[in-house]
Amino acid sequence: MLDSIFSGRSEMSSVSCIICPRNEGHKCSTKRTSVFGAVYKFDPKVQKVADLDVVDWNKVVGVHWAAGGPGNAGVSLVETENGMLVLKQGSNNATSQYFAQLLGRKLGLELPKTVVLSTKELNDIIAILNESNWSNTQDQLIRLHKLRLFSPCVMMEFLPGIALDKIPGDQLSEIFKKFPDIPRQIGGILAFDVIVNNWDRLPLIWSNEGNLGNLIINLETGIVHGIDQQLTGINNEEQTNRYLERVKAVMLETESKDSVGEHFLNIQKCFEDSASYLLTTEELLSMQSGVHERFTRIKEILVGGCLEELKSQVLSDYNDKERGHRCELQLIDLDFMTKRFLKFIVDNNTPLRIIVRKKKK
Repeated sequence: MLDSIFSGRSEMSSVSCIICPRNEGHKCSTKRTSVFGAVYKFDPKVQKVADLDVVDWNKVVGVHWAAGGPGNAGVSLVETENGMLVLKQGSNNATSQYFAQLLGRKLGLELPKTVVLSTKELNDIIAILNESNWSNTQDQLIRLHKLRLFSPCVMMEFLPGIALDKIPGDQLSEIFKKFPDIPRQIGGILAFDVIVNNWDRLPLIWSNEGNLGNLIINLETGIVHGIDQQLTGINNEEQTNRYLERVKAVMLETESKDSVGEHFLNIQKCFEDSASYLLTTEELLSMQSGVHERFTRIKEILVGGCLEELKSQVLSDYNDKERGHRCELQLIDLDFMTKRFLKFIVDNNTPLRIIVRKKKK
């Protein structure tokens, strides 16, 4: 992808560098203009999204590190002349996050496109970003060092919009009135969260306060995006049964078109506590409807055998020997989805009833 990036650039020095790969020579320009030169001024109102398939890394405008996420690892927002994109460092659960990302997009959810970077691609990008202007030059060296240290890293589609936890309650009320489809969209994301046991968003069947920061609303279009989702398997039999009983209860609640289910009152409390906004009965019912609609789509996809295809893609994209074993261990949790969840739907004879055909031995 980046083979021709360095054509026409200055001759590289052999001086060691904490940014460049050890024992691979110094790839950075000896002139660190980004550290001592102009400071990039990040504009949070930037709406242009870079196409990840045709990123021109020779035209980087600047880089801004944004805090947040597990361990406050944050992300690096890179503005190119073609638009904005996101670089995110790797983590121990990176493969389960990547799998959830692929599955969610397969289900039609508005999740950011994600590309896993190879070691060579990452090295080339780091060398370029080391010569680019940053909004805070003190962030530069440590963030680039961590991108290399916690690899494999991913390049993600930038989502123009604002996180729900950053919107005051009175403004949120106006946004929901302007885009009445938002609760139904959130319901669709909730159904997906239930399938992959993604507990760090809204407390539908989980005992936590919720995290509205993992929902982003595009204020121009009203589209709701999910971020930071991951697959969390349950290997304990007793815990699995308890979890599936909660899933069953939610499924039954979504059948009603005029009564708000008990689990959805947890969502109402989350919005009231975190955003000072009390969801109306109409909005909660719309959310329930969104859950029910998405469950129907989910069962069609899961029975179609796409999970193993997605698993193969994840293994292929994380194909380094040191990473492949870790990836395989995490994806064993697919059994929770393919065997337990689908069997559960059939056994409980829900309106989403499906037929699971056993493979011939």
